[in-house]
Amino acid sequence: DVFDHDVLHNQILKTTLNRLCRVDALDRNLKTTARNLALRFHEVHEITLSKSVFSQVQLHRNNRFYGFLIAVCELLYDNLLPNERTGKYRFKDFLRDDDQMGRLFEAFVRNFYKRELAGSCKVFRENIAWKSAATDAKAVALLPRMQTDITIQFEGRKIILETKYYKEVLARHYGIEKLHREHLSQVFSYLKHQVNPKDAESASAEGILLYATAGQDLNVDYPDTLGHQIAVRTLNLADDWKMIRIRLLEILECRD
Repeated sequence: DVFDHDVLHNQILKTTLNRLCRVDALDRNLKTTARNLALRFHEVHEITLSKSVFSQVQLHRNNRFYGFLIAVCELLYDNLLPNERTGKYRFKDFLRDDDQMGRLFEAFVRNFYKRELAGSCKVFRENIAWKSAATDAKAVALLPRMQTDITIQFEGRKIILETKYYKEVLARHYGIEKLHREHLSQVFSYLKHQVNPKDAESASAEGILLYATAGQDLNVDYPDTLGHQIAVRTLNLADDWKMIRIRLLEILECRD
């Protein structure tokens, strides 16, 4: 019954389903399924989709099941390119978009740990305040936001994990392979600025740089003089899923 109401959630779903019906490259069976589903929204109007439309969606306890559906619709919106001459759509090459793949890799790792380590730790994105003595409001406002990709808080242990999706794990300086300076500096800054005198775990927090690769393995550690441990690790996405799972748990030194 909820699909009969002409509300924003349903308008987004119907519009997205009808767009999928106009994708030539879509599997015929999927296109038929999309068309049949769209017919269920016979009382719902189509709308013009935009990023602002998705930001207007409000979810609460009674309609939270829409959350995943709307997220899929927004992903399709971001990756369907219109042909104004024919009125049809084609998929953007998602795998060649490093920014989107980077966000997907980050979300995958964060949600993997949330699922696999549920009950044993807290997994979240952490906002870190700058350790700055500046009192001028304008100066403070100019500081960039520091937000971790993934913070994992065990009892007595804290890990800040930054994911990186790059074609090359190592940079080249005058023909010599080196780690990316800016990536190491980012993790070091997070470790330095998150230290809280009221939180003993922050003083010994660990930092991990995790690179997605398709074959290159890297396992190096750099303890610093402030009591932190920085590790650089790689995850081979070409591996079998079972090996990927083992590797992700191994990176945190977790065992089944």
